[in-house]
Amino acid sequence: MVAPAITRYLDRLPFEGQLNLLFHMLDDIVAGRDASLEALQIEASAIGVRTVVVGGVAVIRHGYRRTTTDRDVLIDFRDAPRLADRLMESSDWERLEIRQYAFLHKPTNMVVDFLVSGDLVQLGRPYLFPFIDKIETVEPVGGIPVIGLHDLLWLKLLAGRMRDLGDMMELCKLHLGNIEPDRVLASLEPEDDDLRQTMLEIIRKAPIEIANERRLGQGLHPDYKKKPS
Repeated sequence: MVAPAITRYLDRLPFEGQLNLLFHMLDDIVAGRDASLEALQIEASAIGVRTVVVGGVAVIRHGYRRTTTDRDVLIDFRDAPRLADRLMESSDWERLEIRQYAFLHKPTNMVVDFLVSGDLVQLGRPYLFPFIDKIETVEPVGGIPVIGLHDLLWLKLLAGRMRDLGDMMELCKLHLGNIEPDRVLASLEPEDDDLRQTMLEIIRKAPIEIANERRLGQGLHPDYKKKPS
């Protein structure tokens, strides 16, 4: 979903300006920078709250360069109200009505969403957003640690939208030799075999897509443009 605030801002720019802004943001994220997340980290650390970057920014940090127009962070349910109260006291932040914990960082016009541990990831499935101390993290963006690859794939699998499955495919292609499917699938209930098969099918198809992209001189991996030996 495209954040309404940034969408309104982009709509005021010519098309070239929209592209330049989005790709500038992308380059910053790749370099580990993001002004809205940096601002959030300052507020969170002031009251001892930990957050972890998930969503599109995490996908970019793990190597799949795509645009994203909001910022998602994982936060434990005990800390979410405290950080929300803190942000509401700041003139730089505005609480939005679109979701329970959605905030506009006014200096960057960026929407930041809290995904709260203990909340359902998807209606109809018995899976909850994990606690921060139960997940692996990697190098930060804006000073906030980023969710590890296997935990990110698990959240994407549970979310299940076409955009999420596309992210999974690109991440699996980029990290094919390092992905351990059992680390993603171990917590699934036996009746959720559809999710298990979705993950395994992505793993199965990833090398086929890599081969086709290499043949066409396409793809994101630096080795894709090399001719097969």
